[in-house]
Amino acid sequence: MAANLSKNRLKYNAVRRTDELAEELAAEQREDLSFVWEAVSRLPPPYREVVHLFYQEGYSTGEIAGLLGEKEATVRSRLARGRERFRTILGEAYDFDEKV
Repeated sequence: MAANLSKNRLKYNAVRRTDELAEELAAEQREDLSFVWEAVSRLPPPYREVVHLFYQEGYSTGEIAGLLGEKEATVRSRLARGRERFRTILGEAYDFDEKV
């Protein structure tokens, strides 16, 4: 039982370990996704943080709210607005359709 608890704790800590949000995201080194993370890096900081934590780190909106000390509704609003700005940035830079 102690071994299982230890394994669970290690897994728990590994999932919640994060790096500080860098200006250059790791995926920029991958040629196929570099344009996506370039567009994310152009978002204003509050939206960029939430988008990064949600999509790159895999946190839920409740967990992000706890990390940032914000209400969950605020996080959901920033995520929705960040997505909207992200679509606009991709549309301007890469001439994608509205359905991106």
